[in-house]
Amino acid sequence: MAASFQAAIKKMLKAADQAKTPAAKGKAFEDLACYLFESIPGISISHRNALNIFESEEIDVAFWMSRIRRG
Repeated sequence: MAASFQAAIKKMLKAADQAKTPAAKGKAFEDLACYLFESIPGISISHRNALNIFESEEIDVAFWMSRIRRG
């Protein structure tokens, strides 16, 4: 793993560890998950914190996977 990639992960884990509220901790882990998945070729975030039509359920992160040869 590249040093900058590891440093970014450590920084996000530290932010989660130092979060003052459960919501802040969840957001920090959500950011980390997005960072990790987006490092995979062909994967991108399609939505974050999307509510259903009734606004009764939330999807924290939705990913899109493009079909690419090296993905």
